[in-house]
Amino acid sequence: MRFRNAPVRLLITLCVLLTSCRLVDPHGPTDVTLEVENTGYFAGQTVNLMIGNFTGGTIHYNLCYARLERRASDEWIPVEMEDTCDEVTFTLEHGEQATYEYHLEESIPADTYRFVYSFAPAGDDELTLITSSFDISRT
Repeated sequence: MRFRNAPVRLLITLCVLLTSCRLVDPHGPTDVTLEVENTGYFAGQTVNLMIGNFTGGTIHYNLCYARLERRASDEWIPVEMEDTCDEVTFTLEHGEQATYEYHLEESIPADTYRFVYSFAPAGDDELTLITSSFDISRT
């Protein structure tokens, strides 16, 4: 009966694999949060992208590397932007929040968008944060 423990071993293997890279649902609780301030913006406006640290420790981040994505049918497509990011890492202590001002280009099409940010908050496992979706309108 070598196969009696196979489901348990499979479950343990899957858990180990899934914990090496976490994808955080914007609607579920987490120890690091990523949010946008509003559900709608106009092209040319500034979006306040907010990160919160509730890990119990210190995290290091740079929200300049957050990727803007546009919904295209059932897929999310990265939006090419001309911003350059400084190689600076910011520190966020437990219980603190920080805001990054992300300027939307005037030429951005009206559509539904979200931000995605992947980083290793404690220098180990990569964490991918996703904001709730928001709409951008043309003025």
